[in-house]
Amino acid sequence: MDFSKKLRALLIVIIIAAVFALSFMPAAMIYGKNKTDSPIVSTNKSDYSPDKTVIILGKNFKPKAVYTIVVIRPDGSIVVGDGSFVLGSDSVETNKGGNFNYHYKLDGIEGKYIVNVVDSNGIIVASTSFTDATVRW
Repeated sequence: MDFSKKLRALLIVIIIAAVFALSFMPAAMIYGKNKTDSPIVSTNKSDYSPDKTVIILGKNFKPKAVYTIVVIRPDGSIVVGDGSFVLGSDSVETNKGGNFNYHYKLDGIEGKYIVNVVDSNGIIVASTSFTDATVRW
């Protein structure tokens, strides 16, 4: 076996060993950040009765930063969450731990709602959804 074939075989072994080793490393070591540290938005329930208040919770965001909460209703409209149903979105400021708590009042438009948390650059950094449905017996 000549030198170039030996070198090629050695490189293949090294590549295979590296791929094998990476498959056992935690994501935090590969990507430099633990995936659980990413911003997360959630609601306290997955489904609400009409006319209830949705509690939207955020964690792992930048501390003391302002984000826009965009709630897209089933009919495609976007209104503020104070119950006035004025077109638009609300802003929240995270606490020093990077968390927030936001309340959104429903008005009986049934279906799936999408919640987007948007940063100051207009980028959606976290999303979730919930439903507003009447239980029929």
